[in-house]
Amino acid sequence: MSLKDGELHIEGNVLALSEILGVAEHGAPRRRRLVVLTSREPPAPPWFELTPSMLEPSVEIPDLETLARTLRSRLESQSYRRGRLARVRLERDELETAVLAREELPGALSVPVGRGPRDPVSRVAEPLSAMSGGTTVAVLSFSLAWPHAPPGAIIASGAVGALVATGVMYLVARRGRRRRQRTRVLVLCPDGCVIGLPSGVRTFHWSELGPFSISVDRHGRFRRRRGLRVVDPDGELLGTLDASWFAQNLTLIVAVANAYRERVGS
Repeated sequence: MSLKDGELHIEGNVLALSEILGVAEHGAPRRRRLVVLTSREPPAPPWFELTPSMLEPSVEIPDLETLARTLRSRLESQSYRRGRLARVRLERDELETAVLAREELPGALSVPVGRGPRDPVSRVAEPLSAMSGGTTVAVLSFSLAWPHAPPGAIIASGAVGALVATGVMYLVARRGRRRRQRTRVLVLCPDGCVIGLPSGVRTFHWSELGPFSISVDRHGRFRRRRGLRVVDPDGELLGTLDASWFAQNLTLIVAVANAYRERVGS
């Protein structure tokens, strides 16, 4: 991966500056990633993710941080609507209609809904309860059908019952995940975003929003929960969504949203 003559070369792909919608960084310092936002054909994500090992060493661009600064500097000198991405901006109602109709929008990041907040105790108790119930039913059924069965056979029947119950739980959970993947809680586009806030579904242009951030709230004595904090340009809170509602990395969501906001909404 390299930057040559104003074009970004990534794994056989060549991106002109006019094709780059924004640049976002995420991850811990030692596992830093650079996301170059652009329009790609689904099901590919609307970005290329770069790691330090992908960068061709050079004096001008020795690391990802320098590459990010260089790209942002060059992008600031031109509108993102120039070149091949030039088009008319969608109005809010048009954007919401397109998202709800599941139309393909250039550079759109759709975030499926997650499972939502859950008590840590229930996460452990649910599978244990299913295994216990499956074991009990299997042992009782086996004992009634074969009253003089040896202890080893009864124990084996209990193990089979636990495995069957666990398998059923897995299938139910998998079906639930597929259903949730069809339901989206957030869609980020170059023109704006559609988000399911506690007050209802809202659609915004980026100029109508302040920076996205991650909130950390204390729940109980030892637990802390992260969430997505959405504010208007004056910093007034529009809503907070628990991180568990997003089936996507929250840090990446914030990085992409702010990259679009800084690139397009300014």
